[in-house]
Amino acid sequence: MAASASLVGGPDTVQVRLRVINIKSDTQTVKWDDCRQTGPENAVRAYRPAGGTLAWDWWPASAEIRCDLVLYYAILQPHDSVIIWGHVPVADILGDSLPTGIYTLTVTPTYLEPSYPVELPLGEFTLKR
Repeated sequence: MAASASLVGGPDTVQVRLRVINIKSDTQTVKWDDCRQTGPENAVRAYRPAGGTLAWDWWPASAEIRCDLVLYYAILQPHDSVIIWGHVPVADILGDSLPTGIYTLTVTPTYLEPSYPVELPLGEFTLKR
């Protein structure tokens, strides 16, 4: 897996791209959901760079959100890949309590693949209201 992100929309949204590659020698199926037009959104975390303290985690912060759950999947032949897009509003990350500032963002693909527990870095971003 590989991941990247950018700020879009003014910039008021973090756009996340998660590339999943089939490194096996047989066909694999990758599944994800599209709740609130997301994909890897439900795996984004924000850390304060000074000290690396976890400041925000999408999963517990948004677990109560109601939405129509649309399931997607891709059948990948060996060495094929799929890019899964997601969008996280900066307002969701900062909420009512986090200040404008620089945050290190990661994506944790364990929700797509439980055997892949590693957080992938997305980079440092200045998030502001």
